[in-house]
Amino acid sequence: MKNKFAFIALIALQTLTAHAIPSFCGGSGTSSDPYKICTAQDLADLGDFVNAGETYSLQTAGKYFILMNDIDLTTYLNAHDDGGKGWKPIGTQDNYALRGDFNGGRHKITGLWINRPDNEGVGLFGFFSGKIYNLGVEIKGAGSNVSGSSFVGGLVGANAGTIRNSVAAISSIEVTTTTSTNNFCRFACDADFPSHPSILSNNYANSAMGLIRNGDPSTTFTDSDVNGTGKPLATLKTFDFYNTPANWHTAAWDIDNVANPAKIWQINDGTSFPFFQSQTNATVPKVAGATVAAPALASKTTNSITIIAVIAPANGQVVEYGINTSNTAPNTWQTDLTFTSLSANTTYYIFARSKENTDYNAGSPSTSLQVKTNSNSSGGVTPINPSQTTISNIHVKATSNAIVLSNLPPNTKVDVYNLQGKRIYFSNSGNSQILRILVQTKGIYIVKAGTQTMRAVVR
Repeated sequence: MKNKFAFIALIALQTLTAHAIPSFCGGSGTSSDPYKICTAQDLADLGDFVNAGETYSLQTAGKYFILMNDIDLTTYLNAHDDGGKGWKPIGTQDNYALRGDFNGGRHKITGLWINRPDNEGVGLFGFFSGKIYNLGVEIKGAGSNVSGSSFVGGLVGANAGTIRNSVAAISSIEVTTTTSTNNFCRFACDADFPSHPSILSNNYANSAMGLIRNGDPSTTFTDSDVNGTGKPLATLKTFDFYNTPANWHTAAWDIDNVANPAKIWQINDGTSFPFFQSQTNATVPKVAGATVAAPALASKTTNSITIIAVIAPANGQVVEYGINTSNTAPNTWQTDLTFTSLSANTTYYIFARSKENTDYNAGSPSTSLQVKTNSNSSGGVTPINPSQTTISNIHVKATSNAIVLSNLPPNTKVDVYNLQGKRIYFSNSGNSQILRILVQTKGIYIVKAGTQTMRAVVR
């Protein structure tokens, strides 16, 4: 009899232990003492518990969890890639969902990748019906794809809970779906549970395909298409937009454009998207580089080509140039206007683009300028710009110290640039049909008169 009771007690103890929430790195799960998530293993343990069944999922209701620091999942997933499937979402079925309160602590989770094309409800959290706030997820770099059959999101796959003050930075990866083009969101998809409508507020998704499939995204924005409200990039990078209560129905974001620990968010006005105040060393997302015009030819020899400088964009980016023997953008770029050590009688393609700097990425390459170097028999320099050129009805003629424009329509705007792209002259012709522009340095100049662009060589 004694052994029988001992056996029953052992079974009861095993049952209770099986349903006990993991200890993580501390905490008791109350609002004042939440369970503490410190490592990738802690996060995986939470997922294993929730995914063990509905009974386990129900135990997370009313419990509180907090992320204590940034977590990089790279090393963990290298050792636990689940047969090439990557991260196993926290909540793998609609009744296996985290139902508690998850506070990101203004930290971010990086190194996430998921390859589960046959599964629905795919994301850091697969199915979710609790509360998430102050959490960042960054899915970037080669191999960092998130794939699933439907309800695929960067932060949450199928959301039936509340998400506040959270961000998904996923601009450099592609989220795919194999069976439904309507159920992928890159941030959080509405789970379509009528009794548990999803709520999102003050969230941001970088370059998302969409934030939510249904529901009200009126206080959640992306820089791309949204099934609700979308805003242009320029607007999303301004402090005023997030600091204006009218944009958010009742109150502005808890944001500042300087470091301020009392606030949740920070933004570098005009150049970045919102990021957490705790990310003091966070890399500010760069703005897309400006587009520039194709270069024009100045002169060529048997082994060199000199181009005319493209006018630099207004954002302060410098223009750089590249050359290739095929009509594809090269890997090497330079700011010098002359390409040397070329082959004679060979066709080259020359591109221009805005150069990367601390605020802007390199711009997309321009259309190409096609130039064929001189043959060995021709020799010497072939100037492309004659001293007199006629374009439409406007004439330009270069003398030894001046550029003369004639046959100008009334009130024609005139700008003159040197080969370095610096404007050396600007004026309006008024009622005069002839305009004489003195220059101090001999060389090649770009003359813009109205809608016409001409070249003049002062010898």
